[in-house]
Amino acid sequence: MNGYETIILRESLEMIKKLNLKGKLLVFCGLMSILIITAQSVASFFELSRAHESAIKVVASEFDTTIRVSVETLISSLDANHQRYLNGEITQEEEMNTAKKIARDARYNNGEGYFWVDLADGVCAVHMNPQYEGKQRYNEVDLEGNYFIQNFIQAGNQPEGGYTDFYFTKPGQDGTFKKRGFTQKYEPYGWYISTGNYYDDIEKVMVEYNKRKMLSFVGILACGGIMMAICIAISTVTANLITKPLVGITKRLEDLSNGDLHSDVPQINTNDELETLAQAANRTIRNLSVMISDIRDKMQAFSDGNFTEESTIQYVGDLEEIETSIQVFARNISSTLTQINLAADQVSYGSEQVSSGAQALSQGSTEQASSREELSATIVDISMNVKKNAEN
Repeated sequence: MNGYETIILRESLEMIKKLNLKGKLLVFCGLMSILIITAQSVASFFELSRAHESAIKVVASEFDTTIRVSVETLISSLDANHQRYLNGEITQEEEMNTAKKIARDARYNNGEGYFWVDLADGVCAVHMNPQYEGKQRYNEVDLEGNYFIQNFIQAGNQPEGGYTDFYFTKPGQDGTFKKRGFTQKYEPYGWYISTGNYYDDIEKVMVEYNKRKMLSFVGILACGGIMMAICIAISTVTANLITKPLVGITKRLEDLSNGDLHSDVPQINTNDELETLAQAANRTIRNLSVMISDIRDKMQAFSDGNFTEESTIQYVGDLEEIETSIQVFARNISSTLTQINLAADQVSYGSEQVSSGAQALSQGSTEQASSREELSATIVDISMNVKKNAEN
C-alpha cells in the first residue's frame, strides 16, 4: 500500500468516525455485503471457469473420439468388403474399386466429415477431391512447414493409430485452416486412412462455451447486485429498528441533562436490549425524580425550622451518601440551633441581672442627690448662723 492509498484509507476512516450510529451500521453492513458477495462471485467465477474448461476439454475429446470412431467404422466397412473377397464373392479388382468408393463416399458429422487414404510411399490413394488421387505428396508441407503426409504415416504406424495437427484447405472456403486429424493403418490394403476436424469448428464450440460462461458470470454479478441491494435494504431497515429507539432514549437523556424529570422514555417493545435500556432509563429518571422531590421537601421543612423530618424513600447505591449527608446536616443544624437557644437563654438571664443592678444603682443615685440637697440646705443654715454670729 503506497502513501496515496494510505491517505485515502485514513480519510475514509475519519469520515466513518464522523457518521452517526445509523450511518456506521449501514457502512459496516454495506462493506460486509460487498466483501461476501465479491468473495462468492470470485469463487463462483473460478468454479464456473473450471467447469467450462472441463466441458471444453470434454468437447475437444469428443471431437477426437468422433474422428477416431469414424475411422474405425470405415475400417469395419472395409473389413466386410475384404471378407467378401476372401469368401470368393468378388474379385480383387472389384474389392479395391468397392473399397475406394466406400472410402471416397463415406461421410459423418452431417456430411461435413470425409476421409482420405495415403500409401506408405506418400501417394494419395483415395480422396474426395479427384485432383489429389494418385498424387505423390510424401514431401509436401503445409503453410506452417509441417510434413503432414509423413506425420500421417507415422501416426498410422502406431498400434492404435495417432493424432496429427496440420493446416489444410476447407471445402467452399478460401484460405488455409488448422485441422486435427486421426490416422490408422488398414493392413490388408496398406492404406493409411485419415480424417480430421477443423479447429475452427472446435473453436466455435469453445466460443459458445465461453459466451455461456460470460453470460453465467454476468448472471452471477446480477444476482450479486440484487443480493447487495436486498442486503442494503435489510441493513437500512435493521439500522432504523436499532437507531430509532436509541434516538428517543438519547433525546430523553438530553432532556434529563437539562433538568426534565417528569417525561418518560417513549414506549419501546422490541423484546431485546433496547427495551431493557429504555426501562432502565425510565427507572433512573423516576428514581431521580422521587429523590429530588424528597430533597426538595426536606429543604422546605428545613426552611420552616423542622429538622427532624425523616425520609419516606430509600436512596440506593451511591445516592445513599446524599441521604446520609442530609441527615448529618439536619443533626448538626439542630444541635447548633439548640446551643444557640441555650446561649440566648443565658444572655437573657444575664440581661435581667444587669437590669436589676442598674435599677438599684439608679435608686442609690436618687437617694444620694436628696442627701446632697439636705446637706446643702444645712450648710446654708450654718453659713447664715455664722454670719449672724459674726455680726453679733
